[in-house]
Amino acid sequence: MVCPRCSHRSVISISLKIGERDLSFFRCTYCDLQTWRTEDGSVSLDSVLDLARTAMAKT
Repeated sequence: MVCPRCSHRSVISISLKIGERDLSFFRCTYCDLQTWRTEDGSVSLDSVLDLARTAMAKT
């Protein structure tokens, strides 16, 4: 993966599932861009936290 901000190739990627949603977290080790993505595109950290709260409430 290439960072969309600086085009550097040193990107950390973590994939996980929260509830029924597949999520990926990306962080560029060069410019420190951090972003969450779903199959639908970028999502905010607040949205990820809401997903986690909803998933935890169902257990």
